[in-house]
Amino acid sequence: MNKNLRKHVNDMKKMANMLIPHTFPLVDYEEEMDVLILKQKSFAVDGYEVVVSLSRADYRKYHLVSLQIQSGSSPFLPFNVVCNLARAFLGPKYLSYVEFLKGGKKIYCWTVRITPEGRFLLPSKETEPSVYEGFEYNVVNPTIDDVS
Repeated sequence: MNKNLRKHVNDMKKMANMLIPHTFPLVDYEEEMDVLILKQKSFAVDGYEVVVSLSRADYRKYHLVSLQIQSGSSPFLPFNVVCNLARAFLGPKYLSYVEFLKGGKKIYCWTVRITPEGRFLLPSKETEPSVYEGFEYNVVNPTIDDVS
């Protein structure tokens, strides 16, 4: 990991930890929206402008750390860039992944669960194992309750 990316990762992790008391479920979702801008950062990585949001939520039995990545200027990013960012921010194991479109751009979302003692928890059973160029992760199975 290059020096600039390492600094972004460290800075954003510190901010995510500081904002835990202002993050759902400890506060209402609307209140969390007031601090959302503090969880985001734009920077270039591997020649691509990215917008990254890092959040850490306290669910008492575990912390849910979530990373959202999107391109700053194009509809999508190369998946190797997305995976490299996931590893840099969340580590190489126990990651869950889901993606969706918003405003014509693909949003790449990664999560990991960590106990208060710092142990990583296995992804939930609502995921399926996947591999990209040797990088193992779990894909969240999206459910659609109503298609109307």
